[in-house]
Amino acid sequence: MKTLKDIRQERGISQQELSRITTISQTTISNLEREIIAPTNNQRLLLEQALGSVAWPVNREFSVQERSQLVQAFAVLVNRSGPRQALDLLTATKNNDELRGVAGLFAPHVDVEVLTMPDYSSYSPTPTKRRN
Repeated sequence: MKTLKDIRQERGISQQELSRITTISQTTISNLEREIIAPTNNQRLLLEQALGSVAWPVNREFSVQERSQLVQAFAVLVNRSGPRQALDLLTATKNNDELRGVAGLFAPHVDVEVLTMPDYSSYSPTPTKRRN
């Protein structure tokens, strides 16, 4: 199988034209071709409808955002099914792309900024009255 870039170039389609056909931004297509990001299921579907079968990379390293999403997904799985079942599901995945898929299904969809810890450096607790 050929990569996204190989197929696109063989067909004489520019990234801008592929962007127009698929409604995926040109920047995203560039990042997909350079394997900086992994495609979502929807992006894969759109690109394969436009170009045919594509050899997608597997076992690409996780980005910081993807690691955060994976941790959140694991927490959701533990809360829903218990730690043993969550661990069984995650260890049953065959590669990083499958793990990304599991994370995409179970992780809450929030911005990474929301996940940062609040700054408590200026926190000063209000003294409470003691009851006798």
